[in-house]
Amino acid sequence: MRRLAFLALMAGCAKAPKPALAVLPASWTFIDRRSLNPVDVEIARRVSAGRKDCAAWESLLVYQSSAKTVKTIAAELHVPRVMAIAVHNTSVSAFLVNAETALQLWAANYELTTADEVAARILREMPA
Repeated sequence: MRRLAFLALMAGCAKAPKPALAVLPASWTFIDRRSLNPVDVEIARRVSAGRKDCAAWESLLVYQSSAKTVKTIAAELHVPRVMAIAVHNTSVSAFLVNAETALQLWAANYELTTADEVAARILREMPA
């Protein structure tokens, strides 16, 4: 009986690992959002769901209309890296940056096919 109580106590105390990455649609952080395609939201959601080290999508939703900068969002979420997904017409750009220094760590461009296909390519190609 004591062993079960101890295991239950330990399970409750275990902390979830801190996310190392936040994936944001560029339309949430760009000043001029008119030129962006809202498909960026769906691609970002799918990329977030595909990686265990990402901040939970639900925790990002508060930033949808907050007009905060990427650096501010990263600081509030305590994530060292941010990926922004931007869709212009039929082109998708993915940018991975160091949140503190704003240095670009990785970038790629894709032709817009489906949100699933683009997200899968990003997940395959982006660095760990």
